[in-house]
Amino acid sequence: MIDDAPHVGVGDFHLGATTPTGDRADNLSGVHFSTPDRSVVCSTGNNGADALVCASSEVRGTATPPAGTPAGCDWSRDLVVLNSDSLSAGACANLYPVLYRSHILEFGTALSADSFSCLSDVDGLYCLESASDRGFALTRSGYREIQGNDRAPVALRGTASSTDTTSPSPTR
Repeated sequence: MIDDAPHVGVGDFHLGATTPTGDRADNLSGVHFSTPDRSVVCSTGNNGADALVCASSEVRGTATPPAGTPAGCDWSRDLVVLNSDSLSAGACANLYPVLYRSHILEFGTALSADSFSCLSDVDGLYCLESASDRGFALTRSGYREIQGNDRAPVALRGTASSTDTTSPSPTR
């Protein structure tokens, strides 16, 4: 479904602020966006990381950092980090900063940046990483991991009923 959605160009998505109320800067590296209701904010490429990082109250990683977390970690359980090697709920906010007050990814549109593709829908945000073909969904039901070949939610498939048993519609 991500590939089928109208895609926006990333030219407008290089601005953001380091705090929710801070001044916005333009021409930043990486891509930064938020959902229309601002419940999810995402950034790529910050601190040179080849990762998509999103912050949302729907993400509930562990309350404490796992063993092996770098010293000086500013642990945040409301971050999800996606890259070609892993997907994790909870991360060091100082290693994976997310910018705020960024451009809005309107409902019904998708954005592709590097190996990441995300679809904003009234039901939530769906993101995939192309090399691993895995990702996450952030919906009213919370955070969950998804795969590229997972059946798209009924809300994204149009008029199909929830009892539809035809071949799966991939999410990308």
